[in-house]
Formats: sequence, C-alpha cells, structure tokens
Amino acid sequence: MKHLLFFVIVTFFLYSCSNSKTRSIDKEDLPIDNINIQNINIKLTDSAFRHVDNLLHTESYTILSNDEPLGIVERIIIEDSLIYILDNMPKIVCFNKKDGSIKWKINNRGEGPEEYGEIIDFTIDRTSKQLIAYDGGKRRLTKYDLLSGEYISSTTIYDIIPKQIAFANNGIFFDNHDHMNYPDKKELHYSLLYTKTGSKMNKSFFPHDKVSDYNFNYGDGHPFFYEQNRILYNPRFSNIVFEIIPEGLTPLYKINLPDSLPLKIIEEGISPHKLIESNYSWGISNIFECSNILYFWFTKNGRYYTVFYNLQNNKLIYGGNRVSNIPTKDLLVYYPISGVHNDTFFSLVEPFTIIEKREIAPDLFPENLMKVKEEDNPVLFFYKPVHNSFTVSQ
Repeated sequence: MKHLLFFVIVTFFLYSCSNSKTRSIDKEDLPIDNINIQNINIKLTDSAFRHVDNLLHTESYTILSNDEPLGIVERIIIEDSLIYILDNMPKIVCFNKKDGSIKWKINNRGEGPEEYGEIIDFTIDRTSKQLIAYDGGKRRLTKYDLLSGEYISSTTIYDIIPKQIAFANNGIFFDNHDHMNYPDKKELHYSLLYTKTGSKMNKSFFPHDKVSDYNFNYGDGHPFFYEQNRILYNPRFSNIVFEIIPEGLTPLYKINLPDSLPLKIIEEGISPHKLIESNYSWGISNIFECSNILYFWFTKNGRYYTVFYNLQNNKLIYGGNRVSNIPTKDLLVYYPISGVHNDTFFSLVEPFTIIEKREIAPDLFPENLMKVKEEDNPVLFFYKPVHNSFTVSQ
C-alpha cells in the first residue's frame, strides 16, 4: 500500500497582499484585515537529516487490524479515539486507536439508495457526530453516523464535481477544480465554494482563470489539511497557507521557496514532464503544524523536499530531500507526516519500512512490531516534538 499522489485539474489562487496587511478574497469583501502573515524563508541543504530523533520521539503506535486490507490511502482523519481511513477501493474503515481493531466499515458499493457509487473524499462534522462523504458516482453528499457508520441521509449536488471536501463553520467547503460541466453558471466559476446546506453555494473564493486549465495536481489530500482543531487550505500553486475561519479564510504563512515557480510558466502551458523536471520549486503540500513545528514538502528537480520549520523562533530546522532515521529507542521509525492529533504528528508507516528498520536494530523493537509482515496493513505512529531549537547543518 502506498500513499496516492493525486493528479487532477489545477486551479489558481488570488490574494491581495500589501506590506503586512492581507485580505481574504471572496465575491464579497470579508471582514479580515490587518493580518500579519508569517514569512517562511526556505534555504535548501545538501546535508542529510539522519537524526530525526533529535526533533521527534515516538509517543505511541497503533497496529491496524488486517481483517480489512487497505488499498492506497487517500484520506485519514483521527477524531477522539477513532481512526477514519478512506482508501482507493474505495471504502471507509473506522479503527479503534487503542488497539487497532475495526469498529465499522462503509463498504457497500452498489445501486441501492443507501449504497454508494464512488467515494471521492470525506470529512467530519464534530458537532453533529457525522461523517460526510462525497459520492462522485451518484453526485451527492452522504451522511453517516460517526460512531456506528450507519447511513443517515443524502443530498444531491448536480452542479459541481468537487475533488476534495472539508466541513468547517457549520458548512462544507468544496475544492472545485474546473467548470467544464457548467460553463454558463458564472457564480460557480471559483476554485473554493462554501455551502451551508449542500444545495446552494453561500460563498465563493479564488476565481477560475488560465491556470485553472492546467491539468495537473499534487500532494496527499491537497488542498485541505486537517490539524487538531482547525483545517488548513492551500490553493494550487500558491505559496500562501490559509486557515478556514468563520468569516471564510485567513492567511497564516507565506512560504518563500528557492527558485519559486513563476505563475506565467503555468499560464504558458509548460508540459507536466518539463514542470516536474524543472529547477523550479512548486507544489507545497502535506502542511501540518504541531508544537510550533511546521512541516510540509514541495517538488523541485523531480524530487520531493521535506521542510521542518520552527515557527516560534522563525528559523529553518531542515530543508532537503534526504530525511531518514537510524532506529533509536526514542524513534524506532520515521515516515512522512500524515497529520496531527493530540499534540503529536502521526504517520502511516508501511510494513516494509518497519521490516527494514528492525533488521538494523532488532533489539529495539517490541514483540508486536517484530511480527509485522510485508503484506499487513500499515502501522500508525505518533511522534511528539521534543526539540525545536537545533538546526541541521546547512
């Protein structure tokens, strides 16, 4: 099982920025002003980051049951003591965080009224204790009970075909990547739409433009990234990271990459192959913050680059493409970050990585991890940030 790298239609972002003042963009002005964006300046290093245990320690881990084999994981959300995973079969499986056992699963694909056609993405309504899935096959939002997985209701949404969804502010945000199916409905020609009911759009952000025609996307779960009590949003090919708030969006970080991709290159229609192999930096994704440590990755020269950044001291910890760890008692395994929960980062670690690391230091691994086999489901590791003051040699 491997994480999915998404390839879909790209949309562009519009934002206004003057000195330290930035305003959210909506079809109506939003009451967000005088916002200080934190500038994140990235300088790459050729050094390897081989002692991630100086930054992160293993807090705990959950070995997921093999009773329901997972495919490629497309979305993972942890809420209280439950782990919700959408794979590419597609199905949604709910695991208990404590022991990895399966609590319930949504795996009833079919033509019936309570069955689904193609689950594209899901989100969680904490207040109503509901899981909301977008069924692309039947063009509808379907609600399930968060604790039992039982079907509740469905709402048809014919006008748009979103690729990602996120519940926030008592409504749903849609990643609306193009308007090919509704060329005459100008009110829907926006990259981010918001609805309170599912049947009518109440707000719209980031108008479609030339960049929206560029058929390429990137990153796991982009553009929505779930943290402990908030959702981050990053428009495609944007260097601005927003937080979704009741008024709409507020900018948090401006990430200044080395050799940043000029948007005119996209507008001119560079081929995806040339873009990937170019010297430009682009594709900020997998953005998560925990204990004042900002983590994200981006693409340059056909490679992924990992960044750890100290937000409190406004200092780069590491920016490069050589991150690994030698197993230690404090950090058995490191794997790219998948999210944040209870003041910890977490990762879905593939079995082959665990096998590789335990061959290096078998005495460090507990018995249950020694039993993990290559065909098993991944293991969920939780990492506690312990040090944010050091910097990897530049």
